[in-house]
Amino acid sequence: MQVPSKKTLKIAMLQVPIKPEVPANIQWIKENGSNTSDVLILPEMWNCPYENEAMQKAVSYQEQSIAALQELSLKNQQVVVGSIPYQEGNTIYNMCFIFDKGSEITHYAKMHLMTFQGQKVYSEKEVFTPGNTFVTFSVKGVKMGVLLCYDIRFPEPSRLLALEDIQ
Repeated sequence: MQVPSKKTLKIAMLQVPIKPEVPANIQWIKENGSNTSDVLILPEMWNCPYENEAMQKAVSYQEQSIAALQELSLKNQQVVVGSIPYQEGNTIYNMCFIFDKGSEITHYAKMHLMTFQGQKVYSEKEVFTPGNTFVTFSVKGVKMGVLLCYDIRFPEPSRLLALEDIQ
């Protein structure tokens, strides 16, 4: 029996100090996103505060946000992952884009939208429409999948991705 070779990936997560102004957040990742990892992961909604009104306003910066992810990926010759509010027609998604060396390789719309009941009720469904498709991609021969935040609270998506040989 042959033992599979181990694959090593360097993965970095970038903590972005989110400001109310989307252009300031875009500029921040352009200035601070350089590193030598194979994969750079930005937070969910890295370009705006996680508030419904702010996310709706951030849609008008979707092209600039996507361009910043693409530029970062090309500049560092790496895979860059990050989610933003993204509008297609009249529908807004919490969309995670994945770029490899400057080229978009796939994107994923968050499937499980959160509702929180605290002092007030907060619901992502007031802004976003859930996605309906899982995606996978490979980095240096390592197959990966994407789940965003609340998605991990549901076992079925992880099971389905595992069946796709996610490592």
